[in-house]
Amino acid sequence: MQRAAFTIIELLVSVAIFFIVAAAATPAYQIFVKKNNAAEGTATVMTALANAESLSRAVSQDTGWGVAVQATSAIVFDGASLASSTPSLRQIFSLPAGIVVSGSSSFAFTKLYGMPQAAGNISLFVPGAGTTTVSVNAKGLISD
Repeated sequence: MQRAAFTIIELLVSVAIFFIVAAAATPAYQIFVKKNNAAEGTATVMTALANAESLSRAVSQDTGWGVAVQATSAIVFDGASLASSTPSLRQIFSLPAGIVVSGSSSFAFTKLYGMPQAAGNISLFVPGAGTTTVSVNAKGLISD
């Protein structure tokens, strides 16, 4: 009487095929994660900028609002600069790991009209995924 079962050779071949496929998929997954981090970082910075602009137009706390972009976070603050802002009013948006920030590091929006005090660009570089740039023009338009 014969039993229907897998031999050890069949199991080893199946496991070997699984590991070969997994090894081939790993680099593609790593690229996907890096590109996702770049997109998430861009969206986070744009959200922080839009939030600061909105708070400025709403004249929240009777002041303008701004954003300071640092290596690990984008901080929405009240007033003209992060240094002179009220710590309890700050909103901190975390950036994904591995992002290198360059360009303008701080934007401040005027109260009531929400116009930026200066136009500029923030570049977010993720090794292996490239650079994305978030721009704020003189009229306050935020784009990537």
